[in-house]
Amino acid sequence: MSYFQQQYQRLQTHFLERKVTRTPIQRVPGDYASARKIGLLFDATDPERRPIVLQYAQSLKQKNKEVKLLAFYDAKQAQPNFTFKHFTQKELNFWRHPSGSLVEDFIAQPFDILINPFFDAQAPLEYITALSRAQLRVGPYSERTYCYDLMIENQSPDLPRFIKQVEFLLNKMNNSTPHETTSV
Repeated sequence: MSYFQQQYQRLQTHFLERKVTRTPIQRVPGDYASARKIGLLFDATDPERRPIVLQYAQSLKQKNKEVKLLAFYDAKQAQPNFTFKHFTQKELNFWRHPSGSLVEDFIAQPFDILINPFFDAQAPLEYITALSRAQLRVGPYSERTYCYDLMIENQSPDLPRFIKQVEFLLNKMNNSTPHETTSV
């Protein structure tokens, strides 16, 4: 990575961090079983990953969860064949931060949980995640810790495995599950 690219990324991160600190959000994560509104934010550029995310969204709907999808399609033109809402390079500013009513509406949604099934650092997706009004933001391990409340380290970019890990951890975090007390 060139010096210019490093400085660009540093400034990009700085401006996002500054925006995040200006608009603090109270996060009170509930338990997964009672979560009703789930947001899925993903990269739709890879055609092999799209059906996996859509299948996951369908499985969440079968669990009586309201699911909203938003994807970033890394191209200049929108895809009319997509069955989900998405934004493209056209909606990005100089810092690769997305704008527009579609993005602003998604950020403003009071999701119980926002799940990010993507692996590569994507500035537009991390921007949305960082500013999201979601009570719990789940995603892959990132050095940008202000974007997530729960990060999952995944050795390989295996999306089905990542989704299983998300489900497993969210189920383990249920607050309604009685816990055994220990005595010493």
